[in-house]
Amino acid sequence: MSLIRDALKEAQKKREEKKGVAPSHPSLPSSRKKRKFPFLSLVILSILFLLFFVYVYIQMEKIAKVQSKKALITSNAYGTTDISMKEVSKNYSTKASEEKQEKSEIAPPPLEKTKEEKKEEVKIPSPTSDFRPLPKKAEPKKFLPEEFAKEEKNEREEGKIEIIRSPDQLKKSQIVEEEELLEIEKCERNHDWDRACSLWEKVLEKNEKKEYLLNAGVAFKNKGDLKKAEELFLKAISLDPSYLSAINNLGVLYLEMNNYDKAIEFLSTALKIYPEDPEVHVNIGIGYYKKKEFEKAKKHFEQAIKLRTEIYQAYYYLGIIYLNQKDKEKALICFTKFLQLVPEDFPPDLKRWVKEKIDLLRVSK
Repeated sequence: MSLIRDALKEAQKKREEKKGVAPSHPSLPSSRKKRKFPFLSLVILSILFLLFFVYVYIQMEKIAKVQSKKALITSNAYGTTDISMKEVSKNYSTKASEEKQEKSEIAPPPLEKTKEEKKEEVKIPSPTSDFRPLPKKAEPKKFLPEEFAKEEKNEREEGKIEIIRSPDQLKKSQIVEEEELLEIEKCERNHDWDRACSLWEKVLEKNEKKEYLLNAGVAFKNKGDLKKAEELFLKAISLDPSYLSAINNLGVLYLEMNNYDKAIEFLSTALKIYPEDPEVHVNIGIGYYKKKEFEKAKKHFEQAIKLRTEIYQAYYYLGIIYLNQKDKEKALICFTKFLQLVPEDFPPDLKRWVKEKIDLLRVSK
């Protein structure tokens, strides 16, 4: 039997060799098992995971930037948003130099200021003096010799003057006065305020008309002599208590002197006489704004816009008030309207500042 088995195995082996099949071995499997995770598949999976994590990181960075911009909009407190054009220009020049030095660096988030640092912090000046809505200067009245004599006669009868002049003296006086006024006009065009003020003093020695007092006050104010300007404006108002140009200029002068109560007092007087004057409303609004009485300020700015829709100063201040009240939609409307109405020759730094606010407001929508 064993011989038969051996013969059968031998025959089977020969048949397998003829077919090209390897002889079976009891200790080895008939076919090798396939690998479940080949090396190439592992490499592809690792690359896909790496790309996924990079994508997630980029998205998180974008979200963080948007949130930081939103925080920047809402972090502006009253008093810090009110920026003058000079300050904005200074900020932009320093910002440009810093960007050149640190193009590749990312600025760290600003640290919160302590109470002591906030107390010592210098308050930023307001843009009141940068684009205040001053009334037009009063044109000096020109007199013929006959009219000059008539007016002087009336003043003499009222006890204001005692000197009596001949017609020749009157004519000469009128010519000298006109020459001085032309010279003053030339000085003011060239911004030579020292010379203009000196000439105004000579004119006022001869003739203290309310128009002359007003224009002389404006010249002294531009020179920087605010006390003298105040004196001249008050003198003009004493001659005519309803003289709007003098009252409005005096109110703006008090705003620049940070005497907000006095400014509001005089401007309110002007408003009683001329309730439909939009520039007076804007100036009173600025006074209340500086006193942080924002609701009163807002009413005057809104009234100014009703009276004159193109008064861009009102839109600027309303934009700041709405921004600090977190009414982003109205702030965006006001700032956009301001840029539409502001003159082309307006200093560019404040325009750029408003444009940045508009961009931030649009991103935060």
